Amino acid sequence: IMGFDRLLQQIENAKIITIFRHTNPDCDAIGSQFGLKNWIQDNYPDKQVYALGYDAPNQGVWPKSDEAGDEVIAQSFAIVVDTANTERIDDQRFASASSIFKIDHHPDRFFYGDDQIVDESAAATCQILADFLAYCKESKVSVTTAERLYAGMLTDTLNFTTSNTTAASLRAAGYLCQFGVDIPSLSRTLFDRSLNGFRFSAWIRSNVTVQDGHLGYAVIPMSI
Repeated sequence: IMGFDRLLQQIENAKIITIFRHTNPDCDAIGSQFGLKNWIQDNYPDKQVYALGYDAPNQGVWPKSDEAGDEVIAQSFAIVVDTANTERIDDQRFASASSIFKIDHHPDRFFYGDDQIVDESAAATCQILADFLAYCKESKVSVTTAERLYAGMLTDTLNFTTSNTTAASLRAAGYLCQFGVDIPSLSRTLFDRSLNGFRFSAWIRSNVTVQDGHLGYAVIPMSI
């Protein structure tokens, strides 16, 4: 993918790196953010790396976000992942960074920052980063890094069932799995539901009203 060389060069040159995601983050946003942070720390332990944003109530098993002062961000190389437009970036201080690099898989309608890698054919931003790690042939890829990126791919494709799942997606997932990803355990962590959650989703399916053969909706009473 075009731009991997420029991204690697900027990572190698930076002393401080800040990584941003979008608001109300999903697993692709958090997985790409923390997966990239972990990879940088493993391969460049002398660098300061911060994963920034406001923790979501459902963040669950994911790591807590870091804290960084305004001066740190202003001196940093900022990488914004999985966020198409600046309004959705979770921590608007990204704009003060010395350099900004966007990595995303959404439609490329909003260019921002100084450089970008946008691949609309990718099923997830984590897929782009998996390809980036494969590009960095001599680098270390830990099981933690691989699992975080794999989790983002798995959820953004609904277990590789969506229309944007391609041969390239499966190759990227296969590349990550060679580093020891516990596929069954990770899938259970991401997709298993509590009994109450299972019952609630079953109630919704049992009470769906279909309008014009296309729109399905359910009215949920306060007592549920």
